[in-house]
Amino acid sequence: AVETDSKQLESLQHLCKLAYKHQGDAEERRKEVPHIYAVARRVYGDMVSVGRDQVCVISGESGAGKTESSKFLIRQIMEISRSAAYGSPGLESKIVQVNPLLEAFGNARTTMNNNSSRFGKYLSLLFDKQRGYVVGATVNQYLLEKSRVSRQGAGERNFHVFYYMFAGLPDDLIDKVHLKKPSQHRYLANGSDGTDSDEYCKSEECLEGFRCMRDCMDAVEMSIDHAMEVFQLLAGILLIGDLDFGENETAFVSPSNIKVVDAAKALGLDAPALCRALTVSTNVTRGEVITISYTPEKAADCRDATAKAIYGRLFNFIVSYINGVLSSEMPDTARCSRIGILDIFGFENFEHNSFEQFCINLANEELQHLFNESVFQMEKEELKKEGVKSANIEYQDNSAILQLFLSKPVGMLSLLDEQSMFPKGSDQTFLSKLNETFSKNQVYGIVKGRSESFVVKHYAGKVTYKATGFL
Repeated sequence: AVETDSKQLESLQHLCKLAYKHQGDAEERRKEVPHIYAVARRVYGDMVSVGRDQVCVISGESGAGKTESSKFLIRQIMEISRSAAYGSPGLESKIVQVNPLLEAFGNARTTMNNNSSRFGKYLSLLFDKQRGYVVGATVNQYLLEKSRVSRQGAGERNFHVFYYMFAGLPDDLIDKVHLKKPSQHRYLANGSDGTDSDEYCKSEECLEGFRCMRDCMDAVEMSIDHAMEVFQLLAGILLIGDLDFGENETAFVSPSNIKVVDAAKALGLDAPALCRALTVSTNVTRGEVITISYTPEKAADCRDATAKAIYGRLFNFIVSYINGVLSSEMPDTARCSRIGILDIFGFENFEHNSFEQFCINLANEELQHLFNESVFQMEKEELKKEGVKSANIEYQDNSAILQLFLSKPVGMLSLLDEQSMFPKGSDQTFLSKLNETFSKNQVYGIVKGRSESFVVKHYAGKVTYKATGFL
């Protein structure tokens, strides 16, 4: 019992030292302009001294530097945690090193940023409550922009990993999975002749990206066999994207077609079964099997949807693999304190805005609404309760925009669900329904003429969305 009390006293003294160290000069720090390192020191100090979980939200417009800020913040928190002197340096290094792997599969070049995160990431760092050192971490991912797999805008690229694969894998492995030059694959042609892809894959930047990704795979203990299976699936996604379905009324592609054979082999599928899945729809109604042949256009949509679904599952596998390594030795979470870091896409307004920008901007609207409630509304109500007079602070309330998106049964998302269930529902019928329902809504705008677009007046500005591809 005496020995146990002695250990508890030692832990308490250690926490007091940490709290004093990281809480000191607080008044002076508040006078300074906010800095990433100061934020890291503050959240860690508050977690230790106050004993409450902390959250950092990194937000801003696309290209503002959220990804780099997130990496600096994580490194600094790990450095502070390392000073606790009780933790495992190996785990701290792994937490820092997972970023290149996530960026390879989740980042891409856009018109505004060469390394834009195309997914939202929430990293939860867990610390021992008694001694303050890091004991584990988990990653949650949101809203991966899967449409980028099959389609990129002018001047943009697919996810980094596709190009890294061409830059770093030996030629014999590239041949083994039946890949050609990047420009000869539809999903890397960038809507042009694809010469940009060929040149980029030869660059030192691309080769260095591959090396960092492989180092990260080693750091999270991914075996060579697992890594090769990942590259084979990536090759299969590119190969399935090269399939065509003729120019007749009904889609057709032969199971003996070399492109089909190569794609099926890379994906571990049966070639005839792959052809059937992409060219016909089979439903069972009251015991009767009904088969409907797709048009070439519908088959192409099915092909792209399949490629996007495979990539989404692969990305989930990568995140799960990382979590398995970072949380393998994690103790009972009830004995842990947490620091959460949310790195989510900024508000986006491109030349062509699709369903992905629609979802991203909705997420930013909800973050802005939470910020409004937490910083302004709740504070005003608290001051009122205490009888403290405060200046009348005005802020932009975006509740009307959230209602436009989320209200039921006539919000935009509800109408999208409704149209997707109609047999003859299409992007055009969805747009017509939006224009009919929200014609008098102040935050919705109709694009005149024979347009396939509509406008939403977001808190950050007007965005014109193209309805094509919503359904």
